[in-house]
Amino acid sequence: MNSRYLRDLSLNGASDSALLIGIDFGTTFSGVAWAWSKRLENINVVTNWDSVLYLNKENEKAPSEIYYGEGTEEVSWGYGIPLEAEPLKWFKLLLVDEGDLQEDVRKSHQIKRAREMLANHRKTAVEVVADYLRLLWKHVIKTIERERGSNSASRLPFRVVLTVPAIWPHNAQQRMREAASKAGILDPRTCGETTLRLVPEPEAAALASLSEFRDREDVQVGEVFVVCDAGGGTVDIISYEIESTAPVVLKECVEGDGKLCGAIFLDEEFEKFIRQAMGKNWTELSQGSIRKLMNDEWENGIKRSFDDDEKKTWTVSVPPDYFSSFRTRMSRHPLERSRGDVPMSSGQFRLSREHLRPIFEKVTLQIRKLVNNQIKAVIAKKCRCPSAIILVGGFGRCRALYQLLREEHSENGIEVLQPSGARP
Repeated sequence: MNSRYLRDLSLNGASDSALLIGIDFGTTFSGVAWAWSKRLENINVVTNWDSVLYLNKENEKAPSEIYYGEGTEEVSWGYGIPLEAEPLKWFKLLLVDEGDLQEDVRKSHQIKRAREMLANHRKTAVEVVADYLRLLWKHVIKTIERERGSNSASRLPFRVVLTVPAIWPHNAQQRMREAASKAGILDPRTCGETTLRLVPEPEAAALASLSEFRDREDVQVGEVFVVCDAGGGTVDIISYEIESTAPVVLKECVEGDGKLCGAIFLDEEFEKFIRQAMGKNWTELSQGSIRKLMNDEWENGIKRSFDDDEKKTWTVSVPPDYFSSFRTRMSRHPLERSRGDVPMSSGQFRLSREHLRPIFEKVTLQIRKLVNNQIKAVIAKKCRCPSAIILVGGFGRCRALYQLLREEHSENGIEVLQPSGARP
């Protein structure tokens, strides 16, 4: 959420007092923030998710995943999906006609599997998106009522912002509006009409970040910033020129670009690596153990903390069912040995930077290429380098990506800005 959108929403509504709700519905993760129009500076990020994995309860985003059980009412979502279940993922991109998707997205395993599961459940993409948004919306309303009180919340109209990719065609945006309506977001309320505005994701991210950095000397009219929106599935690159600083108003400088090279491919590379390290005993792990390992050891551990510190090491604790095949065949701990070049002891893999660097490089190399091409386009049009690269999105908070881009562009005077915390 950004103050420009907050003020526009509060002024354009039927009441000068409203609850402003921003929904960042992503391909892999979704988040929500809200504020009262009279206190625009006080932005509240929704957390407290229902979760089967304790580490995720207070995260600022929840997985964009849904699971339909055997019964018609057995639907779970986000972190609340049973560990052994296979959830439906990537359904957001199914709102786009297949012919409008980039070739790498269209042919990806994730999209093909999502289409298969959609057919199995006999649902349309709009219906699945609506089901997910309905569950997310219910959680948001409960959160607001818990913090403001149900009476206070019921007396205020809602002004809702929903993010969409900047390159989405009109028909995909219309399907998003339809899904939001089916989800109950626009249901009639006695206090006034609920309004819905769709906002381009990179523009919202740029506005939020530049508002954070508005005291910088280079946040001036005419300056150009490259926004690298690195999410779970796609990475979108676009450049904006500042038209106004009070408030911050942007216009597109050069045409954006994007590629299917987000954090999920980093996840796949790590899972492939750890599977090879465990060897045939990987087959001893249940689906629940694999999901827990990937969540606890990778998503909330190595992935967030990996950097260029050559002396730093990381550990991965092996799930208990890894050892099930050893109980009757071995008297000593199976990991008190070494498998290849991955040291193992006391039930843990010990990983160095050299073990992990190839995992990150395979993905970050593609992002660096996107950024470099965008910078060249800016130079060709403006005859000068952009002032900075702004890293946003879940993967945009990766330390390794920040360090790589900083090393590559610092000589040309291009700074890399990486907003921290949940506020952006």
